[in-house]
Amino acid sequence: MSLFYLEFLNYRNISCYAFITCSLGFSLMSSAQNYPEDLPLSSINYSSYQPPSGAVPAYLVSFTEGLSGNTITKISDSQVFGVTNQRLKHHYAKDQTWNSDGSLIKLSGYPAAILDGNTYELLYWSDIPSSATWSNSEPNVMYGTEYNTFVKFDVLTNTRQELYKFSEYSRVDYGYGEGNMSIDDKWVALIGENGSDLTLIVYDVLNDVVTGTKFLGSQGDLDWFSMSQSGDYAVVSWRPNGSGPTEGLKTYNVNMNNEKHIIDQTEHGDLGIDVDGNDVFVGFYGNSGQNQGYYLVSARLDEGPLRLLFNYPGGVWGGHISCRNTDRPGWAYVSEGCCTDHPVAPREIFAIKLDDSNTVERFAKHHSNNISYGHAAMAVPNRSGTKVMFGSNWNNAFTGDYAPSFIVEVPQDNNDNTVVANAGNDVAICEGNSTILTASGGSEYLWNTGETSQSITVNPNTTTTYSVTVLEGAASDNDNVVVTVNPVPTANAGNDVTIEVGQSTTLTASGGTTYQWSTGATSQSITVSPNTTTTYSVTTYQNGCSSVKDDIIVTVVSTGNVTANAGNDVAICEGNSATLTASGGSEYLWNTGETSQSITVNPNTTTTYSITVSEGVASDTDDVIVTVNPMPTANAGNDVTIEVGQSTTLTASGGSIFQWNTGETSQSITVNPNTTTTYSVAVLQNGCPNTDDVLVSTIEPVQASAGEDVSVCNGQSVVLTATGGTEYLWDTGEITQSITVSPSHSTFYSVTVSNGISEDSDKVKVTINQCTSPSLDLDEGNVNNIEFTIYPNPTHDIVNIKLTGLSRVSSLHLLDMLGKTLLNEVIQPFGNQTTIRTIDLSSFQRGVYLLSIIQNGTPFTKKIILN
Repeated sequence: MSLFYLEFLNYRNISCYAFITCSLGFSLMSSAQNYPEDLPLSSINYSSYQPPSGAVPAYLVSFTEGLSGNTITKISDSQVFGVTNQRLKHHYAKDQTWNSDGSLIKLSGYPAAILDGNTYELLYWSDIPSSATWSNSEPNVMYGTEYNTFVKFDVLTNTRQELYKFSEYSRVDYGYGEGNMSIDDKWVALIGENGSDLTLIVYDVLNDVVTGTKFLGSQGDLDWFSMSQSGDYAVVSWRPNGSGPTEGLKTYNVNMNNEKHIIDQTEHGDLGIDVDGNDVFVGFYGNSGQNQGYYLVSARLDEGPLRLLFNYPGGVWGGHISCRNTDRPGWAYVSEGCCTDHPVAPREIFAIKLDDSNTVERFAKHHSNNISYGHAAMAVPNRSGTKVMFGSNWNNAFTGDYAPSFIVEVPQDNNDNTVVANAGNDVAICEGNSTILTASGGSEYLWNTGETSQSITVNPNTTTTYSVTVLEGAASDNDNVVVTVNPVPTANAGNDVTIEVGQSTTLTASGGTTYQWSTGATSQSITVSPNTTTTYSVTTYQNGCSSVKDDIIVTVVSTGNVTANAGNDVAICEGNSATLTASGGSEYLWNTGETSQSITVNPNTTTTYSITVSEGVASDTDDVIVTVNPMPTANAGNDVTIEVGQSTTLTASGGSIFQWNTGETSQSITVNPNTTTTYSVAVLQNGCPNTDDVLVSTIEPVQASAGEDVSVCNGQSVVLTATGGTEYLWDTGEITQSITVSPSHSTFYSVTVSNGISEDSDKVKVTINQCTSPSLDLDEGNVNNIEFTIYPNPTHDIVNIKLTGLSRVSSLHLLDMLGKTLLNEVIQPFGNQTTIRTIDLSSFQRGVYLLSIIQNGTPFTKKIILN
């Protein structure tokens, strides 16, 4: 037994407190998993939907579901949570709600509820963005975007780490709420936004680098952008169905190259792994309506054949699909949400195996009437696929905006210590690709790679045998799986060919067992007879692996006189390049010395290029002029500052055509923003563009206020505080916002308030009362036969003032510890009666305040502590 294996057995007894990550270099898996019975679709006779009786189930009270015998628990409640909005519900079927070790659950909304992953109790509220997703390896970490920055969040410490700022975009979005990282937490797909222009971005989180972008502009109706689970594909879904440039589902590599069209229909699907280890898109498919056949499809992202699922009369044709069961590849989870009268799996949650067996596992009826988006079930499994979270209004028993969340789970046998090790079926991959190996049979796993997770990702260079040790208690067993690595074939389309007009030639490829030509032909040899010089390409396939395309050029020549054509004159912008393409013969010689038919040039000044075209012994020459236009100097004008409600005119210069980011195309535009705004202008001169920005800063208009009139006793001072601007000038000569005055007689004080653009004035009156010296005996209970009580004290928000024995008109004053009067009230006499006044202090800062009752010029003062 190896030393590492002995250490592994010792470490199994180490326990970790809740919310603390063990830093042992591996994580221990849960016990062997139980799932509902595997059923062939042909054995199921679906019955009509039977709604539940009674009210919505009680919060955190588990019960047995009638269809499968599984356990259902309601995990959110409007009374307990104090909300009826989206914070009762998980975010979406494509968003994994459990963290990497299953100890925490995050629901949707802001702030979001964080639940215990086992007891489902509400732990606390977190202000992590709703679209953020859990890390696949760090239990306390989520990833998401804020403005134009990709951020790593810690849900326990509520801290943020900015990983990458995409400064060239005004905003980046995490897949439009349906994005997921690769399961190794390396790759993420983002959408950069500048106005209506969109750019697709692939970011390598581990190496902190952008590996590829694709500019979309404002074309099409983009639905979502996400990484496949393996990280091999960046996947774009367009809302319109079809095969056009902005329709259906398309994939790219991590450099945003090698676009492939995968499938025309993209309604409600997710990216998963099939039983053969292939990246797939699983979604609803086919025409709407009953008795149409298949309604689920598994589409391989490597352009492999479609796999039609759910072969049952009437099909399943509405709801959501989730493949977030990343520790249990080969299955997709479906929540049927079409309609109650649909005869197949009405309002049912089930898993379907991603092969050709039409095998399903029935989990539960979700009982949600899909009356609105907030009431859709949107079932999502945990990582092992043993638990499924879903939303349900319990057949309209709950009428809030968003239905509460439930979890259905398969009862697990935690006392089973038997081990039957299974490393999975042998797998074949293409050289350079990876595959996921998933073991089963116990609760803990040790691969010969050193990894201890149930599933591992491998990418061997040669055929390799992987072994796993499976443990359950003191028992263990071993099993092997062979990953066969098939070489990628090298396509060879043959040598370039020259033919005369009207002739044909046979092209013969080599390097594989099957072939795919750009003409659509699939034979090894094809016969072509182009009228003009044409490039043909071929892809070869062998053992399921495809080659890089190879090209062959068939040059078509004529035997007559040669007429050289260097192409039309072109104009470019300074610093750019142009491709010049000549025609008229089979051999070409440019004055640059190049002999290709096409050349790329980037002159600094206007330049004439010459071409000599030959065909046999005949030749001819022609010229083409490349005009170089200078780049304009765009100028949007100087930055300006205006008051809110005002407007200003921005005037650009430097060109003849102008395009502002407001959409206006005039040289000058008038704007009146409510907040500080940056305006951009694109200037065009002779077809050459440049841009510049101007900042329009806004400030609030001046509305001077010297404060409320105040009364003080003779000889006392008072603090006057003005508001309404940024600069202040009192008639005392002082320029601070607050001043302290102690007039000997009633006096008006005026202040002029400015914001740097305009100004306004106001005045305040300080009235002097001839008072006897106030008693500050804070412990005495009455004065002049007045009983004066304050409660509660200390207080969080309100205080009650109980007064008895007030014989004449008096006044009540609330002051801060600096002597500033915050509240004045006149109190009418009420003899021997008792009255209670209530004061709301919830808007005041925490601290100590003074409350005085003044009768016959004599104040009686007590402290109030606000905490």
